[in-house]
Amino acid sequence: MRSRLSATLAVALGAGLVAASGAAAAADATIATVSAKRATTATCHVRPLAPGASVRRTPYTASRTGLLHAALRSAGGDWDLAVFDARSGRLVAAGAAPGRSEIAEGFVAAGERLVVQACRRAGASTQARLLLRTVALAPQTATAAARVVRVATPDQASRRRLAALGLDPAERADASSVDVVLHDEADAAALARAGLSWTVRIADLRERAAANLATDLRNAARAARSSRAVGGRSIRAVPSGRNTYRHLADIENELKLLAQQHPGLVKLITLPQRSLLGRPVLGIEIARDVNVPGGQPVFLQLGTHHAREWPAAEHPMEWAHDLINGYGRDAQITRLVDTTRNIIVPVVNPDGFNLSREWPVDLGTILAGIDLPAQINGLLPIDDPAYTAALLGDQGIAPAPGTGFAYKRRNCRVADGQVPVPGECESLANRRRGVDPNRNYGGFWGGLGSGFDVEDDTYRGAAPFSEPEVQNVRELVSAHQVTTLITNHTFGNLILRPPSVAGPQPVPDAALLKALGDAMAAKNGYASQFGFELYDTSGATEDWSYSVTGGLGFTFEIGADEFHPPYAEVAAEYARNRGAYLVALQSTADSARHAVLEGRASEGTVLRAHKEVESTTSPVVIDFAANTTPARSFRDVLDTTMTVGSSGRFAWHLNPSTRPGAPAPESWTVTCERPAGTVLATGSVVIGRGERTALELCALGFSVAVDRRRVAIALDRGLRTRARCTLRCTASVELSIDNASARRLGLTRGTKRVVVARGSAGRSFTGRKLFSARFTQVARRRLRAARRLSLRVTATGLSGTTDRRNVRRTLTLMR
Repeated sequence: MRSRLSATLAVALGAGLVAASGAAAAADATIATVSAKRATTATCHVRPLAPGASVRRTPYTASRTGLLHAALRSAGGDWDLAVFDARSGRLVAAGAAPGRSEIAEGFVAAGERLVVQACRRAGASTQARLLLRTVALAPQTATAAARVVRVATPDQASRRRLAALGLDPAERADASSVDVVLHDEADAAALARAGLSWTVRIADLRERAAANLATDLRNAARAARSSRAVGGRSIRAVPSGRNTYRHLADIENELKLLAQQHPGLVKLITLPQRSLLGRPVLGIEIARDVNVPGGQPVFLQLGTHHAREWPAAEHPMEWAHDLINGYGRDAQITRLVDTTRNIIVPVVNPDGFNLSREWPVDLGTILAGIDLPAQINGLLPIDDPAYTAALLGDQGIAPAPGTGFAYKRRNCRVADGQVPVPGECESLANRRRGVDPNRNYGGFWGGLGSGFDVEDDTYRGAAPFSEPEVQNVRELVSAHQVTTLITNHTFGNLILRPPSVAGPQPVPDAALLKALGDAMAAKNGYASQFGFELYDTSGATEDWSYSVTGGLGFTFEIGADEFHPPYAEVAAEYARNRGAYLVALQSTADSARHAVLEGRASEGTVLRAHKEVESTTSPVVIDFAANTTPARSFRDVLDTTMTVGSSGRFAWHLNPSTRPGAPAPESWTVTCERPAGTVLATGSVVIGRGERTALELCALGFSVAVDRRRVAIALDRGLRTRARCTLRCTASVELSIDNASARRLGLTRGTKRVVVARGSAGRSFTGRKLFSARFTQVARRRLRAARRLSLRVTATGLSGTTDRRNVRRTLTLMR
């Protein structure tokens, strides 16, 4: 079956898209207001929902073939957005981030009728503004099939020649070869000019993508039949039970749901910077009492710096499900979650990931031999397989050999310092534009192993941390004590550790990094090695994080030979990597691998560790001859907090105060603060890896002195009392006599001691305070005849509600 609409889209998209005249063409714009009186718990992008009080549907017809850009914005609350093809119900685009604004982008054909679905999920705002526009994209003819080749690099000179070409690395290498992606004949010609030889590993990435998708369709159909056979129960190959890759909206919605369903254990986080196209970057934290920053060591899992590396998002998501499902059920997971904080950011680069994930894949005739059920949700995501075949091509369509953006690597930065408009990033004329996020960190930035030209596939960006997606990770690491970090990539079956650039200086923690890398590799069977043993990589995540914090960081290259293989392979890889991740989490909890500050403070006291450090990049490579300009400097600000619990005792797990390789010892500046921000005390702490140090700074220091006076003067005027508090506190004093003396003097009987005088400093204070302890009226009458009074002084200092200090001594007064 083939409609005029599906044929139009197959020709335009199957052949590859490029904006007319090399730039975004004129776009139509439709603006509407949608309203919803009630909130819904339904997931907006799974299927078209019946319109009602919480769901509003707006019809829209695409005026052009190209990119559909849909944006929704309300005054508050949480709204989600989905766009469906009106005829087949296939999902065209979706956004399910938390908050009042959404962006959804997908690809459509001129004349395609769509249904735009806005869902109010939470909050008081009942109205939202909807913007819809279609950016025209025109066909482009590719000159050759994109392919993965293995380049012979028998020596360092050949490896350096290859790196200088700025080609797209495929993340797999060994001692004598490096895999790269050749996107067109120009890439192949560059290899030939450099005198490099190669063999083909994947001859046509477009065909491989289609074959992998077909495999996923078969497996999903098989799983659906098996599920029906066992009464609808899903088969859990991975902890979440999925059998297909997630889309960005799936990840956004799933993170929200995990936090909603597990309050106290899971917290949704939104990183500080939005992506270049305006998307929020989401993650979750998992910890016992997750809403209280309790000073646990942090294990950070990052995914999808590179857009095409879909398994790098799947594994962190499944790790989240593993921890949540196992908490309270699995003894090992429960113990580790109780003693650590896990932060998971599945998609660092959401713009690139969404473009790669949603780019149409031409299935050709592959679907013809597949026995599919009538409806398969979440695939492509297209429900009707017959429509899928018609939409994406059959025997009558001869698609151009390019892969479009299914294998996009970088983010959406088209021009340095400028935010792209809709259609620019999605234009194949700009395929060679974008910044490689994993070359944009400050560690070794600008050196060998990254591109200096904007069209290099490993382009480093205009400056270290120039990209908002990378700034997010920088701020996340700087605000937490990340003692272990794994950044997930594909492919190569590797565990890479710092440094990622070869050099003469040894890594201070080389033995420790190797031991942990080897222990993880023993679980998943990967090769554990230095990052530079793959190839030089400057500006990589773990090089910066390790150099500035001392936290142990690694790259996982997941899978043997593909960027996003059939999902069954992803599930099998996760079964292996689960054990490696548990080793990393166990290491996170091991205090011998970081530092611990211990002490006492009032409940609710906020402890802050602060440090500002100056770092430098590599000498900055500026041409193919590896000429350089001087290294650039940049400042990192590390600022983390914890809150003291109800016991008043704390154990704060931090990274060492001195950075690896620093020429002199460095210190944390530690402050004790009230929750409102009032600083109680400040001091410096130098602490090394594996050390446990007592922190007395935040504990209340309290002393008191009571002046001696003659009995008569004391009874008339009271006793002057001097109290001293190192933290803001209240102070009080009581003077008592023993029961025998009380009976003799006619005061009372039957208790061990009798209080005869009291005093209080009144309002809380810091430093010294003078006040008076006054005798009771009865005591003044009864004690006046005493020739000698032996008094016990009991003074109490109280900081907050839990940090209490008592001082006791004796005081003798004479007549």
